[in-house]
Amino acid sequence: MGEVYTSAQVAQRIAVSAGTIRSWKARKPDQLVEGQHWVQQDGQTLWTDAGVAVLQQLATATGSVADPQRSALQDETEALQDRYSPLVDAVADALTSRLLQRIDQRVKGSVQRAIATPMTPAECISVLEDLGIKPADPLALIKGSNIAGLLNETTETGD
Repeated sequence: MGEVYTSAQVAQRIAVSAGTIRSWKARKPDQLVEGQHWVQQDGQTLWTDAGVAVLQQLATATGSVADPQRSALQDETEALQDRYSPLVDAVADALTSRLLQRIDQRVKGSVQRAIATPMTPAECISVLEDLGIKPADPLALIKGSNIAGLLNETTETGD
């Protein structure tokens, strides 16, 4: 792969902000391909020579050159964003995992409650019809008979 560069190094080299590089990486995945233009290592994005060349083209095409009048506060803010970006990503990943677990638990609980509550025959027919399954004889199903006819009809219509 050759030599790799941090986003801060590339930003300084092509005279754009590190935030601009992060923005391009997120918005232009078709032009900045992982494994070809950049790699992720230890929570940090590292740019290949090919990636630097593409970023330079983007900077030239968009006229995104650094403003010589940039304030020290903007530079400091971007440095902090670069420094804490891996932490923010790690926290987001941890929260996402926990959130998905809670959603799974909530869905499982709802399904268990729904299964524990028996459906009336009329509700059963409504659900079947919502699913596109037409009982052969809905009235017989409501009366609790002709279950075999329902199954035969659904397998025939399902083909």
